Amino acid sequence: MTKIGIITGDGNLPLYIGKSLLRKNYDVTFLSLNNKNNKFYNNYHVIDLDILSVKKIFKVLDSNKIKHIIFAGSIKRPGIKDLGFDLPTLLLAKSLLLEKKVIIIF
Repeated sequence: MTKIGIITGDGNLPLYIGKSLLRKNYDVTFLSLNNKNNKFYNNYHVIDLDILSVKKIFKVLDSNKIKHIIFAGSIKRPGIKDLGFDLPTLLLAKSLLLEKKVIIIF
């Protein structure tokens, strides 16, 4: 069974995507960037994340063996001064800026 992590922001879109994937027998984990929305995910596997901690996000993905991720919902993006530009963050920014890969599953 394919494990998929949905990194969730505000709104209902992450939940709609997750429910659709669950009906198709995917193993779905919701990775919440916004803790106030967790009431919508009471019956699902949810892990809280901090958007400013890229290293911790990678650790959570690795420890849960999540290889496929979906970003869904709106988030308040942090300012440039709020980001910690450590090596993992710089490498992630480089790969995201140079390679555009979009996968949509419905």
